[in-house]
Amino acid sequence: MQDLVVGLCFIIAWLVTFPSPFQPVGAGLDASWLQALHLATANGLIFGRDVLFTYGPLGYLFYPLGLNILLWSEAVIFGVIIHTLFYLVLLMLVFKSEHRLLNGAALAFSGTIIEVALREAYLLAVVIFLFAVYLIAEEHYSYFPWLSAVAATVPFFKIDIGLASLATIILGSAWLYSKRYWRLAFISLVAWASVFIIAGIALTKSVETLATFVAGSYQLTIGFGPAMGVVGPLWEMYIVVIVTVSLALYLIYQMRIGKISAVTILSLGFLFLSYKEGFIRQDLGHVIVFFGAWALFFGLAQLRERNGLIRKGCILLFVLLLVSEGLAFYTTPPGIFPPSGTYAPANFTETIELMSDPSVASRMFASSLSEVRKGYGLSNSTIDALTNHTVDIFPWDVAMALAYGMKWDPRPVFQSYQAYTSYLDGLNSRHFLDSNAPDFVLYELASIDGRYPLFDEPLTLRALMCNYQVTGFDGNFMVLKRVGDHCGPPTVVQDFDSTFGDTIRVPLNQSGYMFVQVHLQYNLIGDLRNLVYKAPPVYVQLSFADGSTGTYRFEFGNAMDGLVVSAVPNDLFGGEIKQISGITFITPGAYAFDPHIEVSFVRVPVSQSSKQPVTNSYSLSQSNFANSNLLATRDQRYVHQPNRTSIAGNFRSIIC
Repeated sequence: MQDLVVGLCFIIAWLVTFPSPFQPVGAGLDASWLQALHLATANGLIFGRDVLFTYGPLGYLFYPLGLNILLWSEAVIFGVIIHTLFYLVLLMLVFKSEHRLLNGAALAFSGTIIEVALREAYLLAVVIFLFAVYLIAEEHYSYFPWLSAVAATVPFFKIDIGLASLATIILGSAWLYSKRYWRLAFISLVAWASVFIIAGIALTKSVETLATFVAGSYQLTIGFGPAMGVVGPLWEMYIVVIVTVSLALYLIYQMRIGKISAVTILSLGFLFLSYKEGFIRQDLGHVIVFFGAWALFFGLAQLRERNGLIRKGCILLFVLLLVSEGLAFYTTPPGIFPPSGTYAPANFTETIELMSDPSVASRMFASSLSEVRKGYGLSNSTIDALTNHTVDIFPWDVAMALAYGMKWDPRPVFQSYQAYTSYLDGLNSRHFLDSNAPDFVLYELASIDGRYPLFDEPLTLRALMCNYQVTGFDGNFMVLKRVGDHCGPPTVVQDFDSTFGDTIRVPLNQSGYMFVQVHLQYNLIGDLRNLVYKAPPVYVQLSFADGSTGTYRFEFGNAMDGLVVSAVPNDLFGGEIKQISGITFITPGAYAFDPHIEVSFVRVPVSQSSKQPVTNSYSLSQSNFANSNLLATRDQRYVHQPNRTSIAGNFRSIIC
């Protein structure tokens, strides 16, 4: 009877959290990268060669978008399978516990909360982890190499969950080795490596492209922390301290009794990576991943714990994390988390209806695209000018390409804020120097987290400045046309050492473009802090030639590529970005950095034939960002796109 009750609990939980079979489209940053995954796959773009993102060539499977019926169907089926496997393996673990009825009810209904936290991509890593726990705990060791082979495909879905699954396989293999199953441990690791290479070549089409995919993924991983760190509520860090100390004490207890559980060992990598996921960019969309992952661990830990006091402690921590997740939801401003319809019982019947007639999904998709077009509101003249021409869009609005049916020809890292390192910035810049570079570029001055937008991908911006020219304006977007290289070779004007707090004077009265190369790096303390948490942020205070100033978040991973500091002439922006006269770097944690900041000013001559009369000039002072919303400050995933009509409806109206 109790098995029937437990099974019924899990069926209810499975229905209540059934995933939505249709992902609506929209405008803006988050909607754009989601649509880009499907657009890249549908257009046959190769990840590693044409596209590099935190999601890989299989990432589209997490989001059932109606762009292509085949891709949509695959995403719906995949989502249902992962959703079902999550509850199935939880049920298998519950049936092996002593307190089956109590544990079953608790994990079934708490699973509904955990799944919302570990949404979409993260649930795949959880399923791999849960199956590993089950196989090791039940001593079904011979199946572990098969799980390892499956886990080898996870990096092609998303980088961070690929790392989490790899950590699970490595720790599981270490467990097998410690139990003297050396052959199985070796086979498991070989299976992971072999399938990763075979699947990688199949998905990226060549060994060279797979190598580029791996290298680019590594650069995205190491660049994320320094570039994207955000500090959230302090009370969440108190929860981190409580549960981390509790985990350490629990591990010490198990070591003293000489019986470390498989759950504990296999969880270590998964828990560390979920902590990094939650507290590098400490906002709701990321921190609930931490709460969900750690709640799952303590929920699993108490299943077979025989010590009554320890078991009660695990249950207490399990409840604490679930309550903390609810509190995070409650304290988040309205409109930040996705609509409640993302998880609902009605999704089950909707899935059956849509799968029985997939054309309905196509019509829903086409209808939502018309709303996106209304949001962007491009003029007919702009659309006509871009027709039959290749187009790239800055800094992130790929949704525009899909909405208007443009021939999207993206730079590899297709959202500017993600070109964290010189390697990634270099890939993007070469895209615009190639003979097959896009014919047109739509460019909007915007960035995230209070950054100065012209500093986001400096080498790529230089390629645009030297190879494109403005042909018109449409709302907030400048239309740039490829005209050929009109820049000469760069020459160093001045170089010297600086430090935090010093004001660096920009050489004025220089012809052409002026760039500053900045070499700023962590010391050992900074590297260690960046490893276990996140390094302190760096800010840049800019003094402009007209006497105004502005302070911005500074992402320095690609600053050696040369940041534009001169007044940018009208051959790019149709007006003049104000001349920077002074630069000061500031940080609240100077102890984490090398005090020596190497600075070089580089001049790039410009052909006079490219000049046009200057009609307007644009200010990027801090006040203009605040008042005009030129700088879109938002979370990567959950904050709604800022109002795009707040720049007086036309970029030309911003006159210094």
